Amino acid sequence: MAHDFNNIVAAISGNAELAFQDLEPAHPAVESIEEIRKASFRAKQLVQRILAYSRRQAAERKVISLVPVVRESAQLLRATLPAAVAVDVRCAADIPPVLADPAQIEQVVLNLCNNAWHAIETNGGAGAIEIKLETDERLEEGSRKRV
Repeated sequence: MAHDFNNIVAAISGNAELAFQDLEPAHPAVESIEEIRKASFRAKQLVQRILAYSRRQAAERKVISLVPVVRESAQLLRATLPAAVAVDVRCAADIPPVLADPAQIEQVVLNLCNNAWHAIETNGGAGAIEIKLETDERLEEGSRKRV
């Protein structure tokens, strides 16, 4: 049922985004469309939380590259944020693979960015979210585990 609801939310969000792009900034409907976009984003986040809670099974961890997961998460995020919020993704080239559940990593990225967006929203609504993926150079070379 959550997936069906998520499909409906995606349709609402997508159509709101298209309508928003069709309007001039001074159009009276811009404010209403923006509220629809915000509500659909909150609904999407709620569905994700419901799905994560309902899984109740062990995480499906596997060796993955974090770069595509982070980039895909940023694309999902970009589709739900207002145009006044920039999303900048910077991934270092030397990111080693990790043992993780891609869905959980995506959820972490989306939750952190959602928190950042709420902070931006309370400070005027325009700003940027910068997502960086890099290694910690403070680690000793011998302590990095490679798979």
